[in-house]
Amino acid sequence: MAWTRHLVGGLTVAALNVKRRLTIQCMEDALAAPHFDSPQIQDAVLVFPNKTRDKLIAWAKEYRLPTVFLNPPTEIATENFASADYFGAGRRLGEALRLSGRRHVLFICDRAYHKSTSNRLRISGLLTGLEYGADSGMRYEIVFTNGGISEEVGRQVLSDYIERTKSQPDAICTPGDFLALGCLRELKARGIQCPEEVSIIGGTGLNLDRSDCPQLTRISHPFEEIGHQLITLLMDQIAHPERPIPGRFVPMRWLGGATTTAEENRILFQA
Repeated sequence: MAWTRHLVGGLTVAALNVKRRLTIQCMEDALAAPHFDSPQIQDAVLVFPNKTRDKLIAWAKEYRLPTVFLNPPTEIATENFASADYFGAGRRLGEALRLSGRRHVLFICDRAYHKSTSNRLRISGLLTGLEYGADSGMRYEIVFTNGGISEEVGRQVLSDYIERTKSQPDAICTPGDFLALGCLRELKARGIQCPEEVSIIGGTGLNLDRSDCPQLTRISHPFEEIGHQLITLLMDQIAHPERPIPGRFVPMRWLGGATTTAEENRILFQA
């Protein structure tokens, strides 16, 4: 996947700049095997948010290995992780939508993504920025896909929503750029103007030069900087395994701007 290549690139560059030799060993395949043979890990464990995450955490705890997380393991975690600032990005987006007059916000995602800490932080940040509550006048909904994050899935989900509710949102947020592109296709097919009537925001930061909308408004993940922070945390944990280290959030930046209004872009792209 593209995000893992970028992140591993950041880890590699950071590892080359430390004074000790590092060997990075991927354990996902070993942990997924029916009969797990414990490898000889001597220093520390880096936990990615994937299907073997819980097994790796339990294994590291059993062998008392210093552990560092990519993304907070829970929404209330404060130690031993490096992460993109999903909450901060979501809060700025919510503020931009609220101040531009958007009142009906639709968040589209796959159920598996909704379970991730990063997406829960996105949503809580978005709701904070929207000042969502009983007296806010905002309408906020989450719509789940039936699996997949492709352009066609995004188009179909939005079509089904409009047909079922006989209404349309005035802002659509997704954690995936392809889902957002699919929603844009559906709006165009129905003659609905974006961003004049509906704003669309993606959440991956992919290179969309070959898409129908290269300047889709979307958030960009600072993978290289996160990789650097993870290596720094690992070195600190190896040197002082008994000392928890405050988690580190790396600011995210916005790209594009073609599918949000001028007022929304003013807030999203401000320094």
